[in-house]
Formats: sequence, C-alpha cells, structure tokens
Amino acid sequence: MTITTDAKTIIDRASTLLNDTQNKHWYESELLGYLNAGQLEIATLANGNPKVASVQLAAGVMQALPSDGAALIDILYNMGAAGATIGTAINRVPLEIMRKRLPNWMTTTANGVVKHYVYNGDDPLRFMVYPPQPATPQYVEINYSAVPAVITNCDFGTKITIADYYANPLLDYVMYRALGKDSEYGNQAGQSQGHYQAFAQFLGIKLRTDNSANNKAQPTNQAQ
Repeated sequence: MTITTDAKTIIDRASTLLNDTQNKHWYESELLGYLNAGQLEIATLANGNPKVASVQLAAGVMQALPSDGAALIDILYNMGAAGATIGTAINRVPLEIMRKRLPNWMTTTANGVVKHYVYNGDDPLRFMVYPPQPATPQYVEINYSAVPAVITNCDFGTKITIADYYANPLLDYVMYRALGKDSEYGNQAGQSQGHYQAFAQFLGIKLRTDNSANNKAQPTNQAQ
C-alpha cells in the first residue's frame, strides 16, 4: 500500500480551520499527538490498518494477537508446523454456539489443526481456538488490524501511516480533540462533538459495509 498523504497536510488544514495558522494556541506537536491518537482509534474501531501474517499459536485454547495487534479481523487458514503450507480453512463460530453444541470444547483432546475460532471483541487482543493446541502448537494465517506506526514529525514528506482514504476522518478527529481543549468557551463543545460524529459516522459506515461483505462471502458457521 502506497501512502501519499503528508501528516503536515492534515495538521495545516486543522490549523486553518482553527484560525491558528501560526500554531500559537495549538502547537504542531499537540496536533500531531491527536493525529496519532486518531490513527490508533481507526485501527482499533474500524480495522483500519489490516495486516496478514502466519503466526504460531500457543498451547491450549486461549490465544493472543501479535505484539503489534490492535484488533482481530479474521483467522484464515491452518499453516502447518512450519508456518509455510496453507491447509484447511478456519471458521469463526460464536461462543454461544460452541457452548451449546460442544459444551466440553475447551477440554477436548488437543490437535494442531484448528477447525474453529471464537472472538467476541470484548477483549480485542485475544481469541480462542478449537480444538486446543498441543504442547508444540502449529501456525495459522491471520488477518488483523495492526497498531499504526507513530508519526514522529510534521515535516513535509512525512506520511500518515494508515491508508490515504482515512485523511478526512483523521482531520475530523484532530478537530474534535483540538476544540475539546477549550470546550468551555462559546460553541466549541458542540463543534468538537460534531467533528467526532463525522469521524464516527465514517467508521460506522465502513464497518457496516465490511461486515455486510463478509456475511455475504461466508456461509453460516456450524460447530461440529
């Protein structure tokens, strides 16, 4: 993915909207902090920084995302003992179905080949697999949203670190945080919330679209 949007472009646009082009009230470094926070929120709430990787699981049922993970998107395939051979596909199954149809699923005999996984999003950094992994666990290919790299400066040429189409919601997030700084003055509280609503609406539309596409592409999961 090639990213072309300069971080400074978003920060300068925010400074103009804030009538603070000299950055006397909102320093560039402050706006940059908001920009980085916005990227992280997009990665966490909207799976906005997808990454596919072959990862070795841990023994047992409970698993964790890689160290740079923000949220799980999907678990795709078994990848064998070395993580290099695509095997059978893995289905997501709701926890309620696992409990009803396989009440002892967490204590069944370990097997390196994963059939199902459970992920409810309440703990975005962890998921569960069935059957449990053996003492020497195997690999699976996962698609997850990674924590975006931190933007370290506002120099020309320094790019944002998520996709370009998030530039506008990132601007809304920066405005939301900046106006929230002085929310006790005038109508800035309302303006701040308006920008957050625009930010959330963009993410909400994207989430609904992605989920709809996933539901059409995948048959109803059945635990067995």
